[in-house]
Amino acid sequence: MLIPRIFLNIRRCAYSTATSTMATSKPAAVPARPSASLIIVSPRNRILLLQRTAHLSFALAHVFPGGVLSSSDNGDARVCALRETFEETGLLLTTTAPPPSVSLAEAQVAVHSGQLDFQTWIKSWGGQLLPPFEVRPFTTWITPPNLKRRYESQMFITTLPRWISEDDVVAGDGGKEVVGAKWIAPREAMRMARNKEIVLFPPQMYLVNHVAECLTEGGKDEERQALWERVREVGSYICEPRREGVTEDGAWVMGLGKRGDNSVNVLLEMPKGQVGEPRAVAVVKKGQASKL
Repeated sequence: MLIPRIFLNIRRCAYSTATSTMATSKPAAVPARPSASLIIVSPRNRILLLQRTAHLSFALAHVFPGGVLSSSDNGDARVCALRETFEETGLLLTTTAPPPSVSLAEAQVAVHSGQLDFQTWIKSWGGQLLPPFEVRPFTTWITPPNLKRRYESQMFITTLPRWISEDDVVAGDGGKEVVGAKWIAPREAMRMARNKEIVLFPPQMYLVNHVAECLTEGGKDEERQALWERVREVGSYICEPRREGVTEDGAWVMGLGKRGDNSVNVLLEMPKGQVGEPRAVAVVKKGQASKL
């Protein structure tokens, strides 16, 4: 599982020179690794959030399924997002259900461990992954160049295939990377993040906010159409977060870069004593952050 590190390093770096003629040069940025994540919308207009384990980075944060592209993905970020979703949740996002003779639980473990090729296995029983027109691009996020671990994360959004019931238990991955998975209304997720009941990071906060502005739990088909229009509007954004300021209460005001959404800022609450991870607490219109 991958969560893009889109916030800046909050530690100050001190530089010195041995003589007045020596120049200080910045180290070259680490290349960003290609990765992908997926938002899944259920028939009742809920989204799937996974909770990270406590022993990994971003402990107990709520995220979308996702991870780094592997060689088996053949450079296809959509395939990566679907594979990672299967590895982390057991949800197989194919157009039809596999035959009864296929054990999803066994295949999940084998794919997760690298013992079974995801696409080859699906083809072996005549399955087909959700096609590109059903797995829609929904922004790209690039980690700032000053961080040691950098990712270029393609976000996608899709709907749960009809053959899967959202009432079924989401299996998770046995605690390797995920300790919990739940369907939640987007507006409820936003409320919980604002009230610090769950931890969202800026990509999740930004995207859940867009979904929440379009969908209500159990809403009508017109809402779903409004969501797809929104996805078309913002899907090509390439977000490269940078700090633009600080509010009076100390929250960082994050812009999303020249190629990103220039109409909003994401607010980050910094950890006390600068220890731990920041959390996203709001998405606000440009210019509103100075009033907070």
